[in-house]
Amino acid sequence: MKRLFYIAFCSLILTGIGACNDDIGQIENTDEPKNEESVTLPDTVVEVDTGDQLSDGLLDFTLTEEEKVANQAINDFAIRLFAKASESNVSDDDTYTNKNFVISPLCATLGLASLANSVDEASTNAILKTLGVNDVNTFNSLCNKLLTYLNSERNGSRLNLANSVWYNDFLLPSKSYIDSMQDLFNADVYCADFEDSKTKNLINQWCSNKTNGKFNGVIDSIDPTTLFMLINAMYFEGIWCSKFDKTKTFESTFDGLNRQSKIDVMSRFLKTECFVTDDYCTIVLYFGLTELYLILPSSDIETFCRTLTPECVNKMIKDKGIYDVNLGLPRFSVGNTADLKPVLTSMGLPEKVYIDKTGIPYIFEADYDISQKTYANFDEDGSVLVSVNFAYMLVGHPWIIDVLGILNVTFDKPFAFFIRNYTTGTILMAGRVCDI
Repeated sequence: MKRLFYIAFCSLILTGIGACNDDIGQIENTDEPKNEESVTLPDTVVEVDTGDQLSDGLLDFTLTEEEKVANQAINDFAIRLFAKASESNVSDDDTYTNKNFVISPLCATLGLASLANSVDEASTNAILKTLGVNDVNTFNSLCNKLLTYLNSERNGSRLNLANSVWYNDFLLPSKSYIDSMQDLFNADVYCADFEDSKTKNLINQWCSNKTNGKFNGVIDSIDPTTLFMLINAMYFEGIWCSKFDKTKTFESTFDGLNRQSKIDVMSRFLKTECFVTDDYCTIVLYFGLTELYLILPSSDIETFCRTLTPECVNKMIKDKGIYDVNLGLPRFSVGNTADLKPVLTSMGLPEKVYIDKTGIPYIFEADYDISQKTYANFDEDGSVLVSVNFAYMLVGHPWIIDVLGILNVTFDKPFAFFIRNYTTGTILMAGRVCDI
């Protein structure tokens, strides 16, 4: 006798346009500059000793009690950020509505950490409140430990994180500010002429270097009134602990939010952790210590994303059980560029800030923008995730558990996903797939 279960959605993220891609990690850079000469990055103002960050051994991840509280807060923030970005009224830009989207909460958090260490106390406190963190020193030490721990190669997964500061050459940040950005975030610090078109090439080259060549043309131009830029990048390459057999991939139909399409569905029979309720079904797959949560809701995808809470995700993570699963998962890619400032200001960030901590003699409030370019690809071998975060400072589907106790789940309608590190709980990326 069969039991019928329906699902509701859990995850995180921002909007964009997804496209199937058979070749892992291949990205079409439609915004890549044409006929730009090859550039070589200048020496950084501060030399960064990255040490053995890509070691094969597991690193120790030990937190103080205060850091544990802050770590849980930023993991909860990741869910709240995804839910807020899912609201259709967040922006007038229709890329937030009825489409695939993906964001990196980790990149957003590290970007806000850099920003919190660059602006006035009132703005810093607003950033901390938005993140749910009480103390900037605790937040800084936590971010430093996360960068050390996550920025390593282990168990078939590769995660590279990088940070940089670019300041206009007519300004002079204090040595203490430059030292702090190096010490806290291992940041490369560059002095650049924002009126020179070559600076755009230099920044694009840095982004390409830090994303393994996946993002080659992330910016088209730089506003010459820009005071400085905080840029962080992430590149993740994960191999499934147990790969999908390509001979078992079959063609099927995806009933998307806006259209029906033919797709390639990867299939596996496996025993894995799942969380099943009347509202949603969650399947967990693994890249070593990195977990992929796939969530299939019974309600519409947009409502589920908008109403997703940290409590829901924490229960999902805590109360998983082991199931035999007959899984069908589309081969899919999602990617987009998203303006995060409207999302973050709706969550509590100020519209303008003072840049007191930089030591730059600028006495007026500065406008700022925060944006993120993100891409995720999943196929039979594994996944590639790429993200670059910028902060500019400016003047009804059933799944069935059958009589054998096997959970039959095919992701053939809109679903959500997020990827987290098992040890730290850090959410690297989250998204929703409405159409393929």
